[in-house]
Amino acid sequence: MQNKHRYIFHIGMPKAASTTLQKRLFPFVPHINNMALYPTNNIAGSNAVQDNVNSVYLTDTRLFDFYKSLHNRPEVTTGELAAKWAELSSQHQRYNTTLLSHEAMTSAFFSAISVPDKLLRIKSVFPDCYIVLIIREPRDWLMSQYTDHPFVPTNLGGGPPCTFDTWVNLFLTEPGLEKAREALNYHQLISRCYGMFGESKVTVLKFDWLRSVPERFCNSWAELFGVSATFVAEHLSQQHENRGLSGIYNKLRQRQRKHILAGLNAPLTSKLWALHQLKSLPKTQYALTASTEALLSDYYAEPTIKLKNLMGW
Repeated sequence: MQNKHRYIFHIGMPKAASTTLQKRLFPFVPHINNMALYPTNNIAGSNAVQDNVNSVYLTDTRLFDFYKSLHNRPEVTTGELAAKWAELSSQHQRYNTTLLSHEAMTSAFFSAISVPDKLLRIKSVFPDCYIVLIIREPRDWLMSQYTDHPFVPTNLGGGPPCTFDTWVNLFLTEPGLEKAREALNYHQLISRCYGMFGESKVTVLKFDWLRSVPERFCNSWAELFGVSATFVAEHLSQQHENRGLSGIYNKLRQRQRKHILAGLNAPLTSKLWALHQLKSLPKTQYALTASTEALLSDYYAEPTIKLKNLMGW
């Protein structure tokens, strides 16, 4: 009797090793249909395509359309999503396991559909799939997000520059960012995944394990893929695809945004903008004032306790 097809869906979080996994591990796992995102437009890090990659995303543009419809086009119904997937996947089912990966599934930014609704849409198309979620400590996550987008969090794509302290204050207090704040209440997200897909089909990893206990991180992926932990470790060892942007480069970006918002030309800034090697200069460790640090700590104190109780960490 033929085995039932197995789906694994890595849903993020953003800023939690997604790019490294999508470029350094997933395309090289044997005997899977790799239908994960393959990033080629990162704001930081290399956008080069490695040799000998197994990636449907690079060869079939319909996969981009499917992911976009899944997380950012609420007008596309679940029935239409299922039809898109059926047409697409019929040509890429060489093996009995299919891997999907896209961090926008748990992102409250740059996505028109809420995280709970995105999970429902995933469930409608892949009712028996395995879910993989990687979480990151809120303060570190906020700093990483700010490093990539040092502009007011209410309008990352077109708003004015701001300091990290102002960014965090706005993130924690501004009306309209409730869904973004809720996304870092990990116990709610994990509990929702447990309820939808079953606890035995949800794997939760911590971003910090990549540094502190890499064997635990690698063992989890090895078990999911049916490969050795050594294989996973070899592909992830010393790899960090998206290292963030340097403080100097971000100052130039902020200056450019100020001039754009003021309707001014900035020829000097525009020339410096092209010097992409500035990206790789040392990153700035942004500081918070004591009051903002306390606000952040208080806001996520209860969710952190609930997460520990839920996961037993």
